[in-house]
Amino acid sequence: MTVYYSEAGSLSEHDAALLLLEKAWYAEQDGPLPRLAYSERGKPYFPEQPDLYFSLSHSGGQVACCLAETPCGCDLQEPRDLSPALLRRCFHEDEQALGSPLHHWCLKECFVKLTGRMDRPYREMAFLPEGQLYRGPEEVWGRVWSLPGGFVLAVAARGEEALPLQPRYLPIPQKTG
Repeated sequence: MTVYYSEAGSLSEHDAALLLLEKAWYAEQDGPLPRLAYSERGKPYFPEQPDLYFSLSHSGGQVACCLAETPCGCDLQEPRDLSPALLRRCFHEDEQALGSPLHHWCLKECFVKLTGRMDRPYREMAFLPEGQLYRGPEEVWGRVWSLPGGFVLAVAARGEEALPLQPRYLPIPQKTG
């Protein structure tokens, strides 16, 4: 798995995330980016490449994506405080005691993107640290990075061996004129 991030710049965040996916594809694969399709729940995938997976995220003018040979989820969040009410409602007691709530929020979002479903309360999706990784429900593991500007980027997959050590910055072309 490889995780990429960049700035949206003059592009919409949605368009920039798709362009980052395309640039990431060309950095890793031969041939053009495969056609995208969407599951009935809205999860994007490559119908002609069922053994390749990706996830997209954008927030606050930044974009991220991951490409993998295993199902994956990534999430990017701009710096912000989460309300005490949200923390009580969405975070397991053990997570609340650890601090870094935005890191845990990103991991929960990664879990939903990885599984393509939201069939349990966020409070029951606890991600607890084990070394430099986080163990979540259903043998899902996550890794979190702090990016410039206070942004938080996370990725999740089944099995800790799939998680990269670092994300890669990949500039994307901007609109001119």
